Amino acid sequence: MLALRLGARIHAIRFVIPAVYERDGVLLAAYKGLIEQRARDAKTYGKKSPQELGDKLMNNAGYGKHGQDVSPKTVRSLRSLEMEDRGTSQVTNPVVAAMSTALPRVLLLAAANQLHSLGYHVYSETTDGFISDAPADVLAALDLFGFADRMRYVRAYYSDGTDAKIWEIKHTQHRLLNQTTRLNIGFEEGGVLARGGFKGYKPLPGEKDVSGERREQFAHDVVTRDAPLGYVSRDWVSPADMLDYDEDMHVYEGRHAANPNFDMKRSPDLDTMHDIEFACAGDVVRVANYETRTGSRARGVPPPQSDHREASARAQARLHRGGGARRELLWARADRHRFRPLGCDGAPQRARGHPGARRPLRYRSAEVHKFVHR
Repeated sequence: MLALRLGARIHAIRFVIPAVYERDGVLLAAYKGLIEQRARDAKTYGKKSPQELGDKLMNNAGYGKHGQDVSPKTVRSLRSLEMEDRGTSQVTNPVVAAMSTALPRVLLLAAANQLHSLGYHVYSETTDGFISDAPADVLAALDLFGFADRMRYVRAYYSDGTDAKIWEIKHTQHRLLNQTTRLNIGFEEGGVLARGGFKGYKPLPGEKDVSGERREQFAHDVVTRDAPLGYVSRDWVSPADMLDYDEDMHVYEGRHAANPNFDMKRSPDLDTMHDIEFACAGDVVRVANYETRTGSRARGVPPPQSDHREASARAQARLHRGGGARRELLWARADRHRFRPLGCDGAPQRARGHPGARRPLRYRSAEVHKFVHR
């Protein structure tokens, strides 16, 4: 419905019409009880307490059972010690599993489109939330192409009519580095800090949150890298290794390396690329910014398998919208040896008058919020 309202043309390959039987409300009552229990435990013991996190785990486990083995996976059998097909659960249902994630994504996509039409930006979006410079009252006032009232009805049911809000602010920051979908750094303490799989830069003993100084250092490490970033983490030995190598359960220091490049879910528009310099961890760095568009590849961006000097661009932020006509300024990163036709080769360079700064990334300086769908 939303895609059609945004101007998309849909070609149906197959229709799946699930049978609807008389509902007994067992699962609905169970989820309602878990939501109420989580709210009570968060109030009594605090958010992120073991009690509240346990309630969250039980609530999410229902979705996991609905989606179990929709995409076949294998597990190791403790009886035979061999890898075997995991199999479905008693309540595996691809339609229910798909709808569980599709509904929040519809709301996020609707919000991104309506915020864009009002002149606001959406910098990153995940399954249940997004980062935007729109004020909370503007977001709350959106009708989301008719979906807002329906979701408020659901929220009111789960809260016995006491809370019909469908959005809440999770983080607020004035300086944001949006490196990838899963790597977002708010420079102020209390801002978003999604590390994209990097195990470091967590709160130190005695800290409630990662300090602003360490956040800036993380951003600086990402921006100025000329090789994959290495890090050390304390990891539990895997059950497979325990069986294969006859090891006991233990924790070891694992050494890892990763390159936080953009995942190219949207194509960068190189004609819009420009540079921005900003202060970071006592240095000044230069970042590349440009718009993105729908489609598998933007004009001027070579295929991923091309020569490394002209490899596909890695945008650091993306726009989520329907149709192909709308455009929006996004914040992005040019990786090394990229964009040679435009004179922005991405090789490490010094920013003017500032030794040590290099040319990577994307940055936003304004009040931005991370909203989550409740």
